Amino acid sequence: MSYNPTFMELNQANGVDNNSPAFTIITNGTLRNNFTGYVGAKITVGTSAITVTSLGRVFITGNSQTHTIALYVASTGLPVSGGSVSLALSSGVNHSFIYKKLSTPVVLSASTSYYLVSQETNGGDQWEDVDSSCTINTDFTSFQAVYGDGTSGGWNLGTNAQVYVPVNLRFHL
Repeated sequence: MSYNPTFMELNQANGVDNNSPAFTIITNGTLRNNFTGYVGAKITVGTSAITVTSLGRVFITGNSQTHTIALYVASTGLPVSGGSVSLALSSGVNHSFIYKKLSTPVVLSASTSYYLVSQETNGGDQWEDVDSSCTINTDFTSFQAVYGDGTSGGWNLGTNAQVYVPVNLRFHL
């Protein structure tokens, strides 16, 4: 995937490295902020395990809240241990990703699906609907929109090859 030259400028304060991103935004989606819960994507890791170093969310001009960005195991709906950050959206470039480094890298197993989500609040910061267009790094086999309440039984799947917010992660093999 291509390297964004503004990446380090935007994320130095968060201690983020320059590992590969999972998603690249192609076109921006319709803005919304009418849901309370977790929104993002179900991602499936390819044939090799990956080590996640940072989690991120798209910044929309005017956003100012702090969001929990988290990973969940799709088969159980339970959180990945150590797989979340609190990400403050106090500044950024419109429709660009802001990242925060995990306190300790997290390994995601090969051929396993995970939910990568951002906690949102009705009437809070804006995020992009599933009409945004993204591509996923070739180290993943698929992605699908997901939303839910963050409990093991509270996840709903949307359309394949779509993502809410968008959310993102940085990783290496």
